[in-house]
Amino acid sequence: MANLLKRRRTDVGDGSAIDAVESAEGMPEDAIVRDENYYIEGGDCIIRVGNVLFKIHRYLLNRDASAFSNMFSLPQGSQNAQGNTDDDPLVLYDHVDDFRALCWIIYALPTVHLEQTTIKTSDFRNLVGLYLIAQKYHFEAHERFASRLLHKHCLTLTESDLDLLEDKIGIPYIFTCPESRLESLLRISTLADINRSSKTDKSAFLSLPETIQQVWTLRLKENNEPIGFALEVATVLGLRTFTASLCYLQMTRMVSKKLDNSTAYIHPANDLTPGQNLILYKGYWSLRQYWWDSYRDSQISDAFDCEHGCQDVWRESWKEAYLCDSVNFDPIEMLEYLECSLNIRAEHSNAATDLKCAYAELMSRINDLRGALPDHFLGPVPESAPDTPSAQ
Repeated sequence: MANLLKRRRTDVGDGSAIDAVESAEGMPEDAIVRDENYYIEGGDCIIRVGNVLFKIHRYLLNRDASAFSNMFSLPQGSQNAQGNTDDDPLVLYDHVDDFRALCWIIYALPTVHLEQTTIKTSDFRNLVGLYLIAQKYHFEAHERFASRLLHKHCLTLTESDLDLLEDKIGIPYIFTCPESRLESLLRISTLADINRSSKTDKSAFLSLPETIQQVWTLRLKENNEPIGFALEVATVLGLRTFTASLCYLQMTRMVSKKLDNSTAYIHPANDLTPGQNLILYKGYWSLRQYWWDSYRDSQISDAFDCEHGCQDVWRESWKEAYLCDSVNFDPIEMLEYLECSLNIRAEHSNAATDLKCAYAELMSRINDLRGALPDHFLGPVPESAPDTPSAQ
């Protein structure tokens, strides 16, 4: 079987290459099928992806200064050009769904483009495949199109009531696809984010890689899926915020179980490696220290001269929050419980404005804790570290 296909690398003129096959002789004919939608009789370029044949129009692949335009312009010498017959197709080593997504967009009617602008009518599966293959073959316009829409729809998922959203559109593809698809999407978008020559479109808004990280974390939480693979991806890509979010999620899942007739507790089972568990427990220890120190020093930093009586209310609310420390250690949730406690006290006093110092202190602590999660699990960023994704 190893000799059935003789692969060669075809230079496309810009330093990249496309995998091609010199001959498909010996491949069983019944193993190769024509794509139902994109084997077009009027096409002039036959491409095989996996065991699927596509016949499409060469000029559509030539557009947008893609890698195909460089490849098709190369002189063929005495050899017959590949892609003219089913027996000698141009062979690409891509995910077949990704190539279908490329065909989908190059033949799309204007109504299809319009449908992608809302999450209710968009084709999430094709947008993911389009983004991945457009990046590989330098279809810049298609890449920007898919990138903007994925960014928009991922933000919608993170900001919506998922139960209500699922009633309207069903379970989104990104919540059900193999995690390997999310890995490809995050890896490629992260590298693209680093390699952008212009930073003019950077802003306070989340980037595409950051929205993908949030959606992936949300998916793991909603589906109660193991985090090991996602954590490995986050570590390899050097994504501190994503790593910390995943470890925090795992920490909140940890349930204490005491051994019978012993003062010891059983280590909660998980799918993490020893190295990943070390990061997890380093963060757990640090956050426990933070929580204990916050309780011992439960006073409002700017309220020593406060005339609203915030300090006393703050201390009482902290006592309640500390006592509500649940089996699943979750300091952010407990700080949010503290907010509820302040709200109840404000309602009883009929003077919500009287607690403005306490509210300001609480919001500051919640924001500070969220921002410092990577430091709890991974320690501070080394001073000599370059500006890389690890700072994200």
